[in-house]
Amino acid sequence: MLPDVIGGWMRPELLRYELAPFAERQDIEFVNEPVEAIDTGNKRIRTRGRDIPYEYAVLATGSETNFYGNSSLRESCLKLDNVDDALAINRTLTDRSGRMDEMNILVIGGGYTGIEIATNINYLLRAGSGKYKIHIVEKADDILKMLPEWIAGKVKKEMDNLGIEIITSDSLEEYDGEVAVLASGRKFSPASCIWTAGVKSGAYLEQTDLNKKRTRIVVENDLTPADHHGKDLFIAGDTASFTGRGKDNPIRMAVMFSMGQGKTAANNIIRSIQKRPLERYKVLDLGYLVPMAHGKAPGVVMRTRVWGLLGYMMHYYMCIYRSEPENMAGIAKDVIFKMLKRKIRRGNG
Repeated sequence: MLPDVIGGWMRPELLRYELAPFAERQDIEFVNEPVEAIDTGNKRIRTRGRDIPYEYAVLATGSETNFYGNSSLRESCLKLDNVDDALAINRTLTDRSGRMDEMNILVIGGGYTGIEIATNINYLLRAGSGKYKIHIVEKADDILKMLPEWIAGKVKKEMDNLGIEIITSDSLEEYDGEVAVLASGRKFSPASCIWTAGVKSGAYLEQTDLNKKRTRIVVENDLTPADHHGKDLFIAGDTASFTGRGKDNPIRMAVMFSMGQGKTAANNIIRSIQKRPLERYKVLDLGYLVPMAHGKAPGVVMRTRVWGLLGYMMHYYMCIYRSEPENMAGIAKDVIFKMLKRKIRRGNG
């Protein structure tokens, strides 16, 4: 729901969850320091402030925006990794639209996140007085290449209805915070750029000798690294490259897979301590949706095609269901308020 914070209607505090109080309640020591290296041979993890030995370890550090080594674009582009990033995008665009007569907004990347961000930016700015144009820039020859063509077709039609331009077979070459230049030579000024063109696992993993596919660690069916001898290290979530039985490509990065792998990793640590055979991680794929801020979401749920408001409400039902109990009511209230506000606006023409 981070794109919804950009849209300005979801309260950011509802999407935060502090680990320190949770860890204290569970009698767990919480070390709030970045990991700098992991020595799997000597079973030690080094953070910025300490060197921690382990008997068992789970690497589940999620993902972060991948700028593919382009430090210039890393410094100049906005990104979306957390709540603070979402607020930064909201503030930057709100401020710039209030000061400028006209603004180009480039969303770099035509995947799930790019589509969600573009439509939420449109939701944020459409009631203002400033002129703006949103462009989605995708390096491939089409958006949403990982999804069925019918989904991409519906999304493209909606982007056209919203006045959002889709630029394919092109990429961002230069951006200085004001002028954006694409590889094709096309220029935009003034421009604001949000980078959503890919993610990667934590940088510390690059220093390990574990087998990786792109930036994710290749794992066996029990979530141990594919080339690691021993049952003391497990990989879960976006950090894991898990293909499953008879598959060539790893499963996508998704919350439902992270939750299932976390449980399997925990169970396997207990089984390893007890000298019992490890269990296989079983993929439970409930489906996927591409929610757009104007109230439509194409996708597949339980192997059934869904579209429109039904898909949109399914998306938020799952968001509420997976939220922490103390935040569920607040998130539901914000979702209902948004839908009512949208209905009232439609009724007023």
